[in-house]
Amino acid sequence: MSFRTNENQQMSFNDSLSNLTERELKILKGSWAEDFAKHIFPNLIEEPFSVLFSDNDASKPNTPVNIILGLLMLKEQFGLTDEELMEAMLFNVQFQYALHTTSFAEQPINDNTLRRFRNRVCGYEELTGIDLIKMSFKALAEKISGIMDIDPSLKRIDSAMISAGCRRLSRLNIMSETLRLAARRLHEEGKATPLTKKYCDGKRFKDIGYRIKSEDVPSKMEEMLRDAITLYEEYPEEFRRSDAYAALQRMIDDQSKEMEGGRILKTGKEISPGSMQTPHEPDATYRKKSGKGNIGYVANVVEACDNDKNLITDYDLQKNTYSDTQFLEDTLSTMPDGGGGTDIIIVDGAYTSTEQLEIAESKNVEIVTTSLIGGMQGDFEAQFEIDSKNRIARCPAGHTPLDARRGKNCYLAHFDAETCMDCSHCDRCPGIFQKNSALIKISDKAMKKAKYAQQMGTDKYQALSKKRNGIEGVNSVLRRKFDVDRMRDKGLVRKRQRLGIKMMAINTERLTKWRKDREIPTLPSLLILMFDVCRLSLCNSAPFAY
Repeated sequence: MSFRTNENQQMSFNDSLSNLTERELKILKGSWAEDFAKHIFPNLIEEPFSVLFSDNDASKPNTPVNIILGLLMLKEQFGLTDEELMEAMLFNVQFQYALHTTSFAEQPINDNTLRRFRNRVCGYEELTGIDLIKMSFKALAEKISGIMDIDPSLKRIDSAMISAGCRRLSRLNIMSETLRLAARRLHEEGKATPLTKKYCDGKRFKDIGYRIKSEDVPSKMEEMLRDAITLYEEYPEEFRRSDAYAALQRMIDDQSKEMEGGRILKTGKEISPGSMQTPHEPDATYRKKSGKGNIGYVANVVEACDNDKNLITDYDLQKNTYSDTQFLEDTLSTMPDGGGGTDIIIVDGAYTSTEQLEIAESKNVEIVTTSLIGGMQGDFEAQFEIDSKNRIARCPAGHTPLDARRGKNCYLAHFDAETCMDCSHCDRCPGIFQKNSALIKISDKAMKKAKYAQQMGTDKYQALSKKRNGIEGVNSVLRRKFDVDRMRDKGLVRKRQRLGIKMMAINTERLTKWRKDREIPTLPSLLILMFDVCRLSLCNSAPFAY
């Protein structure tokens, strides 16, 4: 297919809007379709997607990318299947109006349009590492931010576990299912052996954990490990690039270790959380958070909050072993070094450590958090006075040290031992009593933590930290309306791209709501509202006494 934009499509003189009455047209322009047609559709960029199509003008033109992106957003917004979406596009004038196709002689969608587009975008990211969906998301978010006049300097970040939607398997079931898939692949290709026939018996190995006694599990796992190694070594060369072979190799590495006498099974404690949880979803990993286990991924959301105007400005999806501190570091890496105004990022304690604070300082970014990883011991260390030579000049009680110097990544000073013993801060002071003096040693990390704890106690930080809870609403919407825990897409890349479309749909809904909230009611609508208020007040009042 050759790449064509929406402007190059052939239009029809029979616009479907011409069949609408004046009343129907007025209702259409007052619906969600008007905002989508006016503010969303024109800002869906097409140029980055040209790499997916041929540059030969003689080939068949593609469905315009902005129409496909708009369809995918509407699919998420209204919770439709691909088939329901195609029907809506063909017969619903609101969808056609929103996507500027009311004058098309035939709607540019068929049974394969969305599937082929998703496959191309996914394949391109797997090949190049470039996420075209995220590029579209950021371009649209920037346009919506301009329309809503949002100041992006204040941001808040939060993460949420996303389930892979697969059943949690025991080690025994992981091994048997991986062997079954690898054997079935060879069996289907006509490469059957006694070993492949053994594991192609569906009844024998389906839910095998329920079919053998617990004391027989270790010996069964050892048998499966021997079979897996044999099958791995005998796998034909022409099939070694298959997903089944890759899963078999990974299972062997995850579940066993190489010893002098050969491979043996690992103990349960030796199994990594990043090990394969199921061969059907190899990207999914295991993580326990807040006492709950999760198999799947972790989503990170960055939201700009400007008074009552909120907009998602960035997102990411990774294996759930990805830490929150790494998400914050990724966010900071996209921000310019120094200069400009000071941005503020509000996070919870899991995101920050002294390393992240140092990176944020170099970016002229202020981090507001509830705590630091590793805990905080208060702001006592920050009360030590540091002189121009970067040495301790006075302690919090006002005492001068006998001597002081700058050590490697720390501050060192000796104080009079008798003075320190009588000090009211003695129980809090990190001093170590020696023969004739008390040694104070404060690491740079401890000093940074203490200074940060000092800042957290201010009214400014307390007020800002209260704004963080607002982002929890995004995670709630993702679960309740957009059903992120039941995404049918397999693999990290496809799930991340699906999440990006959901984020674009959320921003679209926020723009529509913001515009409706700003609308000034007309005189007829005000009269109707006043009539309803009077009617309700009369209905709720006490009956007349005769």
